[in-house]
Amino acid sequence: MPDVIGGHQGLEDLASGLFLVDPSGSRHLAVSDLPATLARLRTPDAPVTWLHAAVSDELVAALEESGLHELAVKSLREGPERPRVEEYPDHLYVSLLRARDGRDGAPDSEAVSDVSVIEIEDIRVFLGPRWIVSLGGLDPDELVTVGCLVSRQVMERGRGPSYVLYYLAEWAVGTLYPVLDSLDERVDSLEDLVLVDTGEATRQELFRLKRDLAEARRRIAPTRDVMQRLSTHGLGFVEPGADIFFRDVHDDILMVLEQLDTHRDILSSALDLYLSTVSNRLNEVMKRLTVVTTVFMPLTFITGFFGMNFVDLPVHSVVWYWLTMASMVVVFVAMMGYAWRRRWL
Repeated sequence: MPDVIGGHQGLEDLASGLFLVDPSGSRHLAVSDLPATLARLRTPDAPVTWLHAAVSDELVAALEESGLHELAVKSLREGPERPRVEEYPDHLYVSLLRARDGRDGAPDSEAVSDVSVIEIEDIRVFLGPRWIVSLGGLDPDELVTVGCLVSRQVMERGRGPSYVLYYLAEWAVGTLYPVLDSLDERVDSLEDLVLVDTGEATRQELFRLKRDLAEARRRIAPTRDVMQRLSTHGLGFVEPGADIFFRDVHDDILMVLEQLDTHRDILSSALDLYLSTVSNRLNEVMKRLTVVTTVFMPLTFITGFFGMNFVDLPVHSVVWYWLTMASMVVVFVAMMGYAWRRRWL
C-alpha cells in the first residue's frame, strides 16, 4: 500500500481524485471509488477513515449516490455559504472556511489595485460514526501536512473521526494568522502614508482595505457559532472527549475576530486622520489665497479710485503718478510684512 504522506509522493494527484487516511496508512483513490468506500465504512467494524477531495461534478454525483442528505449535497453546487452545522440522522454536515492573502505574489506596482486583501474559501465536511469526508480548501502540500497530523494524532491514538474534524478546524483557523499579520503591516503602512500622501490612491486603498476587513469579518464570524455548537455536549457524531478541543478553536476564533475589529477601528481612525489632513491642507491653501486677496484689496482700491474719469483728479501730474505708485508699493510691503509677522504665510 503506497504511503503518500510518508513519502510526500503524488502531490500532483492530490488536487484531483480522493485522498484517504486510515490506521493502515494513506493512499490515493479515484472519485468513482467513493460510493463503494463509504458503503464499506458504514459497517460496524469499519476503521476510522478520513477522505478528502476537491469539489467536482463527479464528486457531487458520487456523494448523492452514497446516500448523504440531499440538502447537504445540494449546498456543494451553490457556491460559497455561511459556516454552519447541520445534524442529520446518519451524519453531521459542517461548513468551515480557510483564508489566503489575496495579494501574495502580486508585483509591487499592484500594491494598490482591485485585488482583494483576503480570499476566503469553503471547506465542507461530512462527519459519520466512523468516517469523515472533507471537500475543497486544501492545497496538495497542505493536505500532506494535515494528513501527517491526522495519522499521528488520530489514527495512531485510536481516536474517532470528530478529532479529524478538530484538526481540520484548527488548521483552517491557522490559515487566518498569516493573513492577519499581513493586514497588520498594511494597516500600519497606511497610517504612516495618510500623513504624507493624501492622493487618490491612498484614499482608494483605505476604503478597499476597510471594505475587505468588513467582508472578512462577515464571513469568519459564523465560525464562532460553529465551534460553540461543536463544543456542546450531546451533538451527534461528536465524541464526548472532543468538545474541549473545539472550545480551544472557539477561543482562537474569538481572538481572530477581536483582531479584525481592532484593524477595522484603526482603519476608521486612519480614515478620519486622512480626512482631517485633507481638510487642514485645504485650510492652508484657503488661508494663503485669503492673504493674497487681502494684500491686493488696498491696491485695487487705489487703482480703482484713480482710474475713475473725474476731471479734477490729478491724473495728468507726474508727481501724483509716482506718489500713487510709491503708496501702492508701501501698502503692499506693509501688508505682506504684517502677514509674515502673524505667520499667515
